[in-house]
Amino acid sequence: MSNEELIRLRPRDLAAVWGTAFGQMVDLSRAWLNVLMEAGSAEDPALVGDHRVELRVRATDGRMPRLAARNLVGETFRRSLDPSLVTFTDRGPAGPDLVLVECGVDESRASSIKGDLYHGEVVDERGAVMGRIVLDAGS
Repeated sequence: MSNEELIRLRPRDLAAVWGTAFGQMVDLSRAWLNVLMEAGSAEDPALVGDHRVELRVRATDGRMPRLAARNLVGETFRRSLDPSLVTFTDRGPAGPDLVLVECGVDESRASSIKGDLYHGEVVDERGAVMGRIVLDAGS
């Protein structure tokens, strides 16, 4: 660009160019932060999410107690997941007074689930925490 072309540039033109460049840098830094957060989520092997998670819970009269999920929040996008979408399936005995329960998300009943790892708790009918789960839903 010659000196004459630089002189003809208006300050608002320069501001628009620099504003766009700054916005692109912000978007790029957000994308990198999301990548770093998702990469760091696999550090704790007990909390690595899957589409199905198995839990060992104390049996009630030799059967699976009534369970519910609560506080399911996405790791990356911080959106809540409807706890009624979590299903619990009895997989049989897992030892003395223990039952193996499989937890999963029924995505066919949901209109739109944002793909994320959802952290939450499994509670019994009294509200006692039976365990923490991380479910991969919407992906």
